[in-house]
Amino acid sequence: MSGLLVAVVSSDAAGALTPFGFPLGRALSAAKRKAAGCVSDRQNPWREFLHCSTAPRPVTGADHYSADVVDGKLRRVLATFAFTLDATGVKVRSKFGELKDLLAAKYGKPKNAYDFLHAGALWKERGEFAMALAQDERTLYVSWAIGKHHVAAIDAGASDRTTTSLTVAYEDERLTDLVKKKQKERDSKAF
Repeated sequence: MSGLLVAVVSSDAAGALTPFGFPLGRALSAAKRKAAGCVSDRQNPWREFLHCSTAPRPVTGADHYSADVVDGKLRRVLATFAFTLDATGVKVRSKFGELKDLLAAKYGKPKNAYDFLHAGALWKERGEFAMALAQDERTLYVSWAIGKHHVAAIDAGASDRTTTSLTVAYEDERLTDLVKKKQKERDSKAF
């Protein structure tokens, strides 16, 4: 458990966030890309998504890592945990609580916390937790503000009736605005 805490909440010598060993807000070296088994999915000249089989500092139980790179710098880093045979959501809720406690110990009270079934949900029975997540009828999410411009979040999801997942994300909260700005620049050059 302590290895998970170190990997999730570490910082480098300069105090910059390095979730899972990825340097948020900085370029990711070719050596680190190769060591983490990263495959690039380039969206355009200034944005790419990295899909990685591991991380410089992997987290026990994480199945997949990914990163959003804009202008050559990591702007969002994610670790995903998948759970099979979890229709009732016992596994995903247990891991959610464990990770929430770890991040709360580091960052304090969450900025946002949601755990509810949406009004009018069709998938509301005990054995339908995963399906309610898959159909966007249930929300299980928590986030923290970190410093001036960063957010850490845990979000639950599901792909079908029995497969659930958790994503732990560290993000520069200016990412959305940066992407919009870059798209606007690209569009203005198209005319």
